[in-house]
Amino acid sequence: VFPGILLAGTADRIKDEGGEEEGDFGTFQLVDHKTSRYAKQDYGPRNVPEWSIQLNLYRYMYETMTGRQATGLWVWRTYRGSYERTRTFRKFPIPMIPKEELWAKIGEWVTSLRDYLQQADAMKRDEAALTALVKSIRMDGKLDNMFNGKKCELYCSFKNRCYAIEGLVDF
Repeated sequence: VFPGILLAGTADRIKDEGGEEEGDFGTFQLVDHKTSRYAKQDYGPRNVPEWSIQLNLYRYMYETMTGRQATGLWVWRTYRGSYERTRTFRKFPIPMIPKEELWAKIGEWVTSLRDYLQQADAMKRDEAALTALVKSIRMDGKLDNMFNGKKCELYCSFKNRCYAIEGLVDF
């Protein structure tokens, strides 16, 4: 999708719409499912900007792989514990972002992450240098309360080491 950047992702659902003529690869719609606890206030709309980055990345990966073009991106949000059937499921349209605009939103973060990973790989046998590199990186998951404060615990394979370096208690 972006030169020099490797991406991977898993789409929850892709609805392929076949092409009509020879050489026409057709179109598709991409749907992602999100689950959260029910709240009296619907916080789904505030998440659309974050979701649009994820779904547009999936969109561009799928378009590159198949030659098909996206006609729609959607998030279906399921609210666990909802006692009102009409509020259990919500469907949010996700705006399709031009590739250049998407890169403007994520490019700096993506390239810095790539650079950190390449540096870490180059010094993986030098414990002191690797520790110094990790100390120089901002703890985004811990400080920004990402993924409801679960980014470090659920998504980071380096969490135990990072917490030890920072002197944080890990239960």
